Amino acid sequence: MYLSIIMPVFNEATTLKMSLEGLYSELHLLKDTPFEVIVVESNSTDGSREVLLQLSKVFDFNLILELEPKGKGRAVRKGMDFASGSWIMVFDADLEYQPSDIHKLISISRNGKHNFIIGSRRGESFRVRNFGQHRVREFVMNAAHVFFSFLVSLTVGKTLHDPFSMYKLFRKDIFENVLLQSDRFDLDWELVLIAGRLQANFTEVSVSYKSRSFSEGKKIRFFRDPLNWLWAWFRFSFFPIRNRPNL
Repeated sequence: MYLSIIMPVFNEATTLKMSLEGLYSELHLLKDTPFEVIVVESNSTDGSREVLLQLSKVFDFNLILELEPKGKGRAVRKGMDFASGSWIMVFDADLEYQPSDIHKLISISRNGKHNFIIGSRRGESFRVRNFGQHRVREFVMNAAHVFFSFLVSLTVGKTLHDPFSMYKLFRKDIFENVLLQSDRFDLDWELVLIAGRLQANFTEVSVSYKSRSFSEGKKIRFFRDPLNWLWAWFRFSFFPIRNRPNL
């Protein structure tokens, strides 16, 4: 197993150092798992690029600098183009997720039964997101999460409690012939829906999650993104899967 970790970065200067320290600490604990880390920085406005240029002297990662921000999905797709590993994991720099959960997904991948593993934030709880004083937004987003999870589960034929979790570990060859298209958070939808159509073997494992509020830098747009997700569900469930141009 050769693991490629892709970290998309946009305006995360305050958490970058701690996030990379935690990530590398966990990766070095993994036995018999060579890895690479690919950081895609999308021309942040808060000094994230400068922080990463300094951290690149401490940590051995491949730093890809984008000319302009075009969304998390675009950044992850760019990272996948540079990935050399047989397995790919996405890891956010904002510390909503804990690096210490990496081993849970890796251990499941070793059983040979599953090629797409999701770190679920839900467990037995309805509540995934905590937006502080934004209680109405919190309730609506959590209710929407349950509905959309049901919709995706119905489509892929597998009960998934949290298909939109950042924590995803999947074999690269699932998508080797696929032209992925999403630029924003809808990439989470595209990966799961396309993988489902290609008969991927899904499983979930519970992970820790501490949601940021909008005032703390949450990047989801309350109205735009849910509409975008519905379009993503329809588009990636029923439209033909697009192949890479060179195939």
